[in-house]
Amino acid sequence: MQGKLARVIGSHPAHMEVIITITGLCSDGISELEAGLTSQMLSDIAAHEEEERAKAEAVRMAEEAARAAQEAAKLAVEQAEKDRMEKRRRMEQDRLDIEAAEREIAAKKRTWMEANNLSNES
Repeated sequence: MQGKLARVIGSHPAHMEVIITITGLCSDGISELEAGLTSQMLSDIAAHEEEERAKAEAVRMAEEAARAAQEAAKLAVEQAEKDRMEKRRRMEQDRLDIEAAEREIAAKKRTWMEANNLSNES
């Protein structure tokens, strides 16, 4: 191709100017295209890196939310167990209080009956 171009340039001086102008335009166009492609490539790389950062942040936040939910569930289970144990303790205390009250009533009843029996015997 270089040989054909040299022949056309040498055949007429006006051809040389046209060829030089066309070559310059092509070189400029190629340079602009390469610069645009480089700029687009850098922009794509930056966008990809930002997307990866956003994905990593979303994963981190999801993991953090999962840990918080797991901790909340664990605390809820622990609180439910504490509540169950407290209810059991209160029920046992109520049972003991009732038994004590029943013993006290029985003792008062015996005392009353004995007092009635003594007064009836007199």
